[in-house]
Order: sequence, then structure tokens, then C-alpha cells
Amino acid sequence: MDPLKGEPTKLESDSNNQQTQFKLFDEKNKKISVEIEKQTELLKLLQERKKQLLSQKYTYCEETNGHNFIYEYECGPYGGRFKYCDKCDFEY
Repeated sequence: MDPLKGEPTKLESDSNNQQTQFKLFDEKNKKISVEIEKQTELLKLLQERKKQLLSQKYTYCEETNGHNFIYEYECGPYGGRFKYCDKCDFEY
């Protein structure tokens, strides 16, 4: 504060502006973090629903239609085991 005028000095004013700006940045960062969490939870929920739907489709194809599933192995560093229906080309 300038003791003669009762006003903040330029240095104090700049410091207050910086603090205010940093608070705004922090608030925006927190809002974005909260939104990321919400979207992540939504994505997990959708992935679980998709998994359940594929499981229901597999059960329907196998039990209702009596289709046979063929197991295949994929070679390579990540290798995997896949099942697919020889009649309707459904991969599970």
C-alpha cells in the first residue's frame, strides 16, 4: 500500500492479479478433473453393458440356435484365444 494515497502499489496490484489468475486456473483444473472422473465412470458403465450384451448374444447363439463355436489361437507376443461361430460369424 502506498501510505500517502491509500492505494495498492503496482507491485502489490500485480501480485493480487497473479493470485487471482492462479485461483481461476486451479478452479478450472478442478472442474475438468471432476468431468474426467464422470466421463471415466460413464465409460466403465458402457463397457460393462457391452460385455453383458456380447455375453447374452453368445448364449443366444449357442443355446437357442445350437451353433458351434470354434476356438482359435493367435500367435505372437500378445497371443490370444478367440471363439467364433462357424454359421453366423459371431466372434466372442
